[in-house]
Amino acid sequence: MVLTYKEKYNTDPEFREREKKRRIKYNNSDHGRAVKLAHNMAYGNSEHGYITNCISSVFKPSSCKKRGLWPAITKAEIWNELEKHKSDMKNKYPESDGNLCIYCENPWTYKRTVGTGKRVKHQTNFSIDRIDNNKTYQVGNLGFCCSGCNDRKHHATLELMENVLRVAKEKGLK
Repeated sequence: MVLTYKEKYNTDPEFREREKKRRIKYNNSDHGRAVKLAHNMAYGNSEHGYITNCISSVFKPSSCKKRGLWPAITKAEIWNELEKHKSDMKNKYPESDGNLCIYCENPWTYKRTVGTGKRVKHQTNFSIDRIDNNKTYQVGNLGFCCSGCNDRKHHATLELMENVLRVAKEKGLK
């Protein structure tokens, strides 16, 4: 009887040990590392991979400590909010796929730069914004935007933005 690879791996301890050593040796080789890096870059630059990484960063303990706010939303709820955003944008712009910034309404991208020695931030990349920076990530306080808009809004509060608009109106600028 001929066993499949999986059956042999699960039933033959010697074979399993040999395969583990072979896999470790391959993963530590230059070729193995290059293949792994290429796969990670391909996934990280895909829509699903990039968005998954962005959503995961919302829950990263170091990021939560830095903000002083812990998310009051689950990853699944963020995905649902994103689908709702895409649907709304498709209705507003039927010719688009819905992957548009909530603020500037330009399409966002999913570009990662790995192995360059320095991190390059692409202003058109997908980003998750807290609309009111005084509140945590929660349903109703998420904005899916490009990194450029998120960076420009960065520390502004809704109160500050209202005051700026009020002053602009008073000065006849708006």
